[in-house]
Amino acid sequence: MVNIGLYPLENPSSSYIDVLKEKGYNLFSLEQESDRSNYPVLEAIIIDCAVKPNGERVGQICELLLKEKSNTYPLIFLLVTDSTPIERFIYLELGATIVFDQHTPPNEFQLILSNMLQTKTKEASVPKMIEERLKLNSDNLSICIENEQEISLTPLEYKLVSYLKGKCGQRATYEELYKVLWNGHVANKQYRVANIVFHIRKKIEKNVSEPQYLKTIRTIGYVLCL
Repeated sequence: MVNIGLYPLENPSSSYIDVLKEKGYNLFSLEQESDRSNYPVLEAIIIDCAVKPNGERVGQICELLLKEKSNTYPLIFLLVTDSTPIERFIYLELGATIVFDQHTPPNEFQLILSNMLQTKTKEASVPKMIEERLKLNSDNLSICIENEQEISLTPLEYKLVSYLKGKCGQRATYEELYKVLWNGHVANKQYRVANIVFHIRKKIEKNVSEPQYLKTIRTIGYVLCL
């Protein structure tokens, strides 16, 4: 049974949520600050603002995205009436997995959600395969890919690879990575992160211009693909 957390922003029921109920999804309201320890493991979060025009809600949506991103939920779906390209970019930058609007029919929304949840379930079922293809050694700060020779990394390089590996195929933003690497504010953060990535690629990639493992998500950040 699929368990999903729901923020119904002044919208206790919508056709999008109704179709999920019809399909047997378990929905848990997150509107009130409640103790989530009583909830089962949530596989996704939905922020539903699909009925009331959401212009005045942009700030609230951004706050919720930041909050849930810090809780490391794997999937965050956002439902809005309409949005500008800039708003969608902001939502995605803040952690939304995908943004739906009124042009997406409820049944299509349910199918997309279902397919993405199934994909995450399949990814979670093969951790041993991932572990075998990439091994990190914290004792000597090295990496071994597909049982080949160990490759030495600098402390910053090791920290970046280790963090991305822990994300299990999810992308990490430039902002996120520079905070992990430098634990504070530094100048030229995108350049500094990119410079670390460049040196890692020189060590682990057969073709730096066409990386197989450490890939760029344009304008957003990087993902470790295994």
